[in-house]
Amino acid sequence: MQREDLEAAVAASVIDAESAGRLIVFLERRRGEMVETPGDEGVRFARDFHDVFIAIGVVLLGVAALIALEFLSPPDPYSTAIVAALEAGGFWLLAEYLVRKRRLWLTSIIVTIVFVYLTGLAINIFMIAYNIFPLQADSDAVLRTMLGDNYISLATAFGSALGSAAFLLRFRVPFAAATLAASSVASAFFILATWQPELIGQYVFHFLFASGLAVFACAVVLDVSDPHRRSLRTDMAFWLHLLAAPMMVHGLIMITVGGLPQTPGDAVLVIGLVVILALVAVVLDRRAPLVSVLGYFGVALNQIFGSSQGSGSDAVIVATLVALGAFIVLLGTGWRATRRAVLTVVPLPVRLRTLSPLPDSAL
Repeated sequence: MQREDLEAAVAASVIDAESAGRLIVFLERRRGEMVETPGDEGVRFARDFHDVFIAIGVVLLGVAALIALEFLSPPDPYSTAIVAALEAGGFWLLAEYLVRKRRLWLTSIIVTIVFVYLTGLAINIFMIAYNIFPLQADSDAVLRTMLGDNYISLATAFGSALGSAAFLLRFRVPFAAATLAASSVASAFFILATWQPELIGQYVFHFLFASGLAVFACAVVLDVSDPHRRSLRTDMAFWLHLLAAPMMVHGLIMITVGGLPQTPGDAVLVIGLVVILALVAVVLDRRAPLVSVLGYFGVALNQIFGSSQGSGSDAVIVATLVALGAFIVLLGTGWRATRRAVLTVVPLPVRLRTLSPLPDSAL
């Protein structure tokens, strides 16, 4: 139903103007919560070039806000914290129109980033200004500096998490789910870094891997709750998958290999991890996890191709790019056929088998 239809109905006295206005608001809100291509990764990045145009303006406003905070705000940290909070409030008001009413998707991502950053920054400056540390004044100076930095970082991450949660609840911006997850992981990290510095120093990559698994689990829960991908939960799951994959892969590679693959054996291990992740991505019908780890895959291929000659040679670079590009194109064009084959062979729970169901004519 178009707005013109309702206006014609009001003119013909079929429906009164007040009811028509409420119906327009309802339909626009419902349209904003529905994915236009159910059953596929119908993730929305931009509505149209009008959205892109306004997003450019928001980026410029965000840069201006940061420059003003750095160079034009009062010299004392108390006033700077207030300025940062006021700027965050200004972007919240901007979101009331551009995000909540207009539903501009790319603009909403930019506004979310700026608002969350300014919120965390305001709390950071506030902590520095008021010297808020749970330490006695006569504490060891080195200990106070180390823990003080962690407390400030924790406050920044926690403030960003609160800002993300508020933004997600108020404006239902899917990207805010990723900023909420990232800032929550950062908060947990700085809590451990404050109270168990030796433990987190020894198991930092284990923490990264476990955090990635937790974010991935949240994404799968959202996927399962919306198997036909008709609501904003599918967009939230997309961003969570995009965040979780590099955390899991980087953490696991650092635990097993210790860094970028340096030998053909390391490269084979990395490629094995990528293949396993590819199978998981195919089962979940999610391409985002693969996009997040293509860099590791490329380095591993380069290592294998370059084992017999210099890894920096032109031939090896060309072979790596060809293999990586062919893998993406072949898997992308044959995605549905691959997924149908995997679902046929691999025994899976019913909920995963019915996730994002394939049409009968899928090829």
